[in-house]
Amino acid sequence: MVLPGRTAQRAAGVPPGADPRDSGLTLAPNEHAIDPTGELAGRLLVLRTEDTLTPQHPGIRFLPLPSALAEWRTAGHDMHPFHEGVELLRLRYRELGMTRLLPPERVVIGTESADTAAWGGFHHPNQGYRHLQMRALITMYGPLTSTPQNPPLAALDLLRSYAHDCLHYGSYRSYRLRNGEIVRSQ
Repeated sequence: MVLPGRTAQRAAGVPPGADPRDSGLTLAPNEHAIDPTGELAGRLLVLRTEDTLTPQHPGIRFLPLPSALAEWRTAGHDMHPFHEGVELLRLRYRELGMTRLLPPERVVIGTESADTAAWGGFHHPNQGYRHLQMRALITMYGPLTSTPQNPPLAALDLLRSYAHDCLHYGSYRSYRLRNGEIVRSQ
């Protein structure tokens, strides 16, 4: 989308001043940083490169989404429902104007817990998309015992979580610094 009064170019939607992408910061498709000094970009870059989320879940092992899927495939689990669902998701979201999905490497999956009674899935506490970190935390559906107990159901729950987090990733946001804090202004 081109904002009124702007032309479609590298800095479309970025106000005059420092372009946050010049700092190495990756922005989601509809994110905008109002950052005339470059300080905001530096702070977002730190949040997006350091792991500040998984320590909030002590005792749970997290893997990047591609690694978790590879581990489950190696264990003999059929993850085709997830992969086929992502392709359908890509087509449907494109029809709605969303051309980029959340990059899989920005998603981590909790697969195993030190707590033998731990149960994961879409409604597991304190997970989901974190816009400041541009990262999603998801736990595998079912007992958190390394590989899915019910692979087809785990694949569908993972697809549900990923689809939901892709919507957050693609939503419009703008950030600015206010009193030294990063705030989402839209």
